Amino acid sequence: MNDDNFDDKINNAPTNKEKKENLENSLLKSSAQSKSVDSEKGQKQNNLRNDDNNNAINGDDDELPSGKSANESNNISANINNIGNNLSNNTNPSNQSNSNISNENANIDHSLDIAVLNEINKACQLAMNNISYLANMIKDKEMRKELVAAYSQYSNIILQINQRFESYGEVPDEVSIKLKLIGMSSIRTQTCRDKSNSHISEIMIQGTIMGIIKCTKILNAKLEIDQETTDLLTDFNNFQKQNIEKFYKFL
Repeated sequence: MNDDNFDDKINNAPTNKEKKENLENSLLKSSAQSKSVDSEKGQKQNNLRNDDNNNAINGDDDELPSGKSANESNNISANINNIGNNLSNNTNPSNQSNSNISNENANIDHSLDIAVLNEINKACQLAMNNISYLANMIKDKEMRKELVAAYSQYSNIILQINQRFESYGEVPDEVSIKLKLIGMSSIRTQTCRDKSNSHISEIMIQGTIMGIIKCTKILNAKLEIDQETTDLLTDFNNFQKQNIEKFYKFL
């Protein structure tokens, strides 16, 4: 290798700070794209509901059955709601403190935590999808037992992810059917001629290693995320490493 070329590569290599910034931007971009898709779906559903409501209103008589005008009825409903809200606040002193806590949480930017959790969630869901497909073609009881155990562990990680999302007042992104189909298609191609325990184990190990690499990059970047998110990411990484050890015996 030319020494000049080697020196150029060393000098131009990204710093740890640049790696961290690139990873943060990549995670946030991925999360924003998923939110955009969900937002478009929600807007379409709202438009359909609005159309239905408009059709229902247009089909009714101009006068309300009570003889009151629409504006008068709306004012009465608004007053009743205000009275009810005031009574509720007075009888529940804790409402004010809970509201303050919610406002404080709302002011904290958890976008990076949410992006990281979505990455873990996506990895778990795709792994469970692939394991479900593999388990249906496995006849060996020992191998099937390990696959079922791994599936259960991924499911437990997703449960913890959902709890974290609930604390942020958010919901996880949906994993697209396209990604799931791509994974299943790849496994179908790899197993069409070889369904041995050794080959299945190799597929599981390769997929798990990809997950470990992604988790390790995020952990090493030392992103500014909540400790709970870091702990969950660490547990997920350790669980994946343990899974590799379990599948080694089938090679």
